[in-house]
Amino acid sequence: MEERVRLDNIINVGFSTMTNPERVTLTLRENVEDSDGTLILTFGPAGGGTLRTIEFCQRLNKPHLIIGAAMTSNDEAARARPSSS
Repeated sequence: MEERVRLDNIINVGFSTMTNPERVTLTLRENVEDSDGTLILTFGPAGGGTLRTIEFCQRLNKPHLIIGAAMTSNDEAARARPSSS
């Protein structure tokens, strides 16, 4: 099984994806709660888990930066600053 190395441990690339929507939503919320900030890259309108992540950032008043990758130049993205909702 292929493995990738992180600074603090090994990531098993063969993990199964989560199929329980409630567990996925809980994981998204926990990720936002535990982070100092969230970078969100979109290629069009946000939907699904991306939209839920944005909503959690706003609801929890966490810093986040949304970059419309298809519409933003590299220079614009580099100058962008996060917002707290």
